[in-house]
Amino acid sequence: MNNIDKQLTLLLHQAKSSLDQGDKLAASALFEAVLTTNPDNAVALLGMGSIAFQSGNYEEASHIYLQATKVRVSKKRLPDIYFYLATSLHLLGHYSKAISYFIKALLLDPRHIAAHVNLGMSYCEKEQYIEAIHIFKKLISLAPLHTDAHANLGHALFKLGKLKASIAAVEKALFIDPHHALANKNVGPLYQSLGRFSEAETSFKKAILQNPADAESYRHLVQTRKMTRDDASLVAQISALTTSTTLAQGLKSDSFFALGKCLDDLAQYDEAFESIKQANRLERGDSTYDRQQHENNIDTQIAHFTKEFFSSRLNKLDTLASESAPILIVGMPRSGTTLIAQVLSSHPQIKSAGEVLFWDLQVQALAPNAVLKLSPDSLSELANQYIAGLRAICPKSSRILDKMPSNFMHLGLIHLCLPMARIVHCQRNPLDTCLSIFFSKFSGSHPYSYDLSDLTFYYQQYEKLMAHWRTVLGTCMIEVKYEEMVGNLETETRKLLQFCNVEWDEKCLDFSRNEQAVFTASNWQVRQPLYQSSVGRWENYRAHLGALLQLTNQTPEVKG
Repeated sequence: MNNIDKQLTLLLHQAKSSLDQGDKLAASALFEAVLTTNPDNAVALLGMGSIAFQSGNYEEASHIYLQATKVRVSKKRLPDIYFYLATSLHLLGHYSKAISYFIKALLLDPRHIAAHVNLGMSYCEKEQYIEAIHIFKKLISLAPLHTDAHANLGHALFKLGKLKASIAAVEKALFIDPHHALANKNVGPLYQSLGRFSEAETSFKKAILQNPADAESYRHLVQTRKMTRDDASLVAQISALTTSTTLAQGLKSDSFFALGKCLDDLAQYDEAFESIKQANRLERGDSTYDRQQHENNIDTQIAHFTKEFFSSRLNKLDTLASESAPILIVGMPRSGTTLIAQVLSSHPQIKSAGEVLFWDLQVQALAPNAVLKLSPDSLSELANQYIAGLRAICPKSSRILDKMPSNFMHLGLIHLCLPMARIVHCQRNPLDTCLSIFFSKFSGSHPYSYDLSDLTFYYQQYEKLMAHWRTVLGTCMIEVKYEEMVGNLETETRKLLQFCNVEWDEKCLDFSRNEQAVFTASNWQVRQPLYQSSVGRWENYRAHLGALLQLTNQTPEVKG
């Protein structure tokens, strides 16, 4: 060993010693000294990567670990390098890249437990729940008592609507460890979706006891019931989280959404709005809503999906009678779609498949304007795939409803594929609708929802498109006003059932007892007897609504 090698060995020894003692600054300086002489020193690179990772500098950590994969390291150490590289990318939100490196780690070490866990979580972040389930089940075969594996499996199953299997998986995790924070956190939404709010509240409180900084559990907790002045200590805990300097941006927004919900319940409207405004600012981050692209998309649909276009291209499905046609509930989010779904699915012949992503995914997969050029065979294939997917979710139901609100964007394609489908358009006062959207944290992409001006524009475009569908879709679409539904439930329900071609059933009036799972933010509201307190809620926030006030008594302009 020459003098330079001896010096590097000594520096590395001193750096490791400093790191073991928690002196990251000294360790970093020593590792840097080694890399100045030997830029490809694997030990120094891994040391620097570890310091960056532990300090939360995931961007820097990912660059260092990527460099470490390109130098000579032992085969035993390489899986961990890929693992930490992938984990850094996951924490930065680069889930596709993270997945590729987790897979590389597992190819080198198929029994790398942490890589299995984080790979499954990356799949969940990309909403690839089938792949996530496969990974978590594989992990359970390697480590049957791994609580994170069971808890995360339950989460992925829940996202696919497989409620019984989901509860079984999470309860398995809780059997292994009753105080497991993730399992208690994951079982809470399951109980919420079934209307078991007391159990959900208990689960979220257990999760918070294990992790007092879990702002997401606080956000779910305050949705289990209406907050009162007796919850002052809970509100104080949430308020303290909003001032935390260590919470990640997503969790910080959770804390503000939770606080806003509490303050709204307590009728502290000015403070509630300010909290929700901060939550949306954090949610928006650096993302942008492309108004021009959205308007171009809608104008293209209006220009091409004309009565003449439909009459020349309409795809006739001989095997689909109106008595078995799917029911699609569409409209803006928070416009009453969950209420309508609960009323209809209380009928013995009708079951809800929840919010089905099928049409969103099909349109995303197609090139711009490709929908207009699909052949009759392609349209029939899409229709058959959609019906098969619905029947897989609700195999024993003769009528199935899909309550994905955003399907209003795809009614041209849907009508081409399924001309006999029943379309229920939910309408609600635009100010109440948009205010409720602004107060909600959504899963998926809703870039228009973070800013009142963008939200106003989006609503105006929605109104323009629906005015067009109203003129071209004819009798296959019915429109239901939320305010009329809550004001005269039986009359409106009779109209709906007649439109859907099913017989009247009294059970539809007792929708709050419907045991079918509800996966949306309205799961608490639709478990209550009908109430009208949400009608005109916007008046409490009139002073703060700004651009939204343009939506009062507006008349949408339809081009073409």
